[in-house]
Amino acid sequence: MTTTGMPAPTREIAQALRDLEQFGLALLYDQLTPPQLQLARQATYAAIADDVVENRFQGFALDYADADIRVWNILNRHADRYPVVGVGSG
Repeated sequence: MTTTGMPAPTREIAQALRDLEQFGLALLYDQLTPPQLQLARQATYAAIADDVVENRFQGFALDYADADIRVWNILNRHADRYPVVGVGSG
């Protein structure tokens, strides 16, 4: 990683891999279908609700508001109900 700044969003996985090497992050778009996006949104809000009920959230010094919530390990939560990412999914 030698470049500062942000990479341009891309649809191409090969470009995303180059961006990861150069910038340390990649911005992909058009990777999920509208139904997959809806599932991802539902899964995110379900995880937030779980964290609030279980008191598993905390504020951080640089948060701008008390309403900021980070959701950890989102991909492996409720995979049975919200199969957004899976082996062989296209």
